[in-house]
Amino acid sequence: MSFRVALAALFFGIGLQAQTCTSVTLNNTGAFANAASSNGTFTITGTPANCVKSASSNVPWISISFGGGTANPSTIGYSVQANTSPAQRVGTITVNGGLATFSVTQSGISCAYNISPSSATITADGGSGTPNVTTTSECSWTAASTVPWITASGGATGNGTFSYAVDPNPAKETRSGTITVGTATMTINQQAACSFTLS
Repeated sequence: MSFRVALAALFFGIGLQAQTCTSVTLNNTGAFANAASSNGTFTITGTPANCVKSASSNVPWISISFGGGTANPSTIGYSVQANTSPAQRVGTITVNGGLATFSVTQSGISCAYNISPSSATITADGGSGTPNVTTTSECSWTAASTVPWITASGGATGNGTFSYAVDPNPAKETRSGTITVGTATMTINQQAACSFTLS
């Protein structure tokens, strides 16, 4: 190689090729994401400095949006799809074939429940009913009574119904109890037993 060619290679990188990373360091090893769709980044510093940095997702709900190459450090961008389940999930991104791993922990959705009707009035003789529950299709629930004189049964994942039965009220006073489904409440008001006075 002539002096001029060697000088050109020195200043313009002629003949220099990117190398394979022997080790990498991440600026952090993981991130948290809420249930909604979101984006994030992390950086890779490699050895040798001009080695090619790369990243690949191990789950379908995380995708690599940009980054990699020989820049040192190199920024990797990733996108996280919305989580439609109430369950938390964890996915990983493999860096340079396994030299490092970046994890993404995504929270689940918050389940909201609605009971219809939200209240009922029952005679002293007792009674029963079958209310409707509406919620997100991924959300599970079970009906539960808060008082011993009301029996509630039923549960589902997503929309559904449950049944309840109210014992007769032997007292001369009205009484109230509740049935819960998740964060929703149904109120049961029961009339007092009749009382008679002989004259």
